[in-house]
Amino acid sequence: MSLLSWVSILGLIIIFYSLSVLISIILRTRSSFIMLMVLSLVAYLGSNLTYLISPDFLTVIRWFNFSSLVLLVSSLFSLIRESKPIFARFPSYLIYLPFITLLFFPLVTDQNVITNLLLGTFQVGCVIVGIFMFGISQIKNKDSLLQLIGAFIFLSAISLFWFTPVLPDNKVVITEMLIIAGILITSIGLRKKYLIKNID
Repeated sequence: MSLLSWVSILGLIIIFYSLSVLISIILRTRSSFIMLMVLSLVAYLGSNLTYLISPDFLTVIRWFNFSSLVLLVSSLFSLIRESKPIFARFPSYLIYLPFITLLFFPLVTDQNVITNLLLGTFQVGCVIVGIFMFGISQIKNKDSLLQLIGAFIFLSAISLFWFTPVLPDNKVVITEMLIIAGILITSIGLRKKYLIKNID
């Protein structure tokens, strides 16, 4: 079994833990932000499971990864909406606008340049919005430090994958490990914010 396969197994463990944390938050808050994050993690779980079954299913893996990113963008749109006063919130259906891209993604899965451009754009967009939103929340409420750290870890993963001349195999392994770390830290931060804080 390759090193990347072991990293994928570790990723599955972290994803299952994170899902348990986020689902427990949903049971308390009914937050659409958290619900969409759960679906994003489920899609990423599908990507990892597919890789373990066969790394040759590249199109399926890309589909799961892109679906995960679309759901993550929608979850951040929901977070933006939930952060505003009720009278200032945009219509809830706008949260789901990124899903339109799923209709066109199958048309470009065989074109590496366009696929990579879409993936990179969504990744950078998620990280920028995440840093912005969690940064504001940390400044105002002092309750999003771990989420902010997680967002910067995701930024490190993206920067490493797209912009550094590391050997391809090592690059993917390190990137996946950074993503796993980001998921874990962000989940712990959300648990602290939504569960432990409410108990206190």
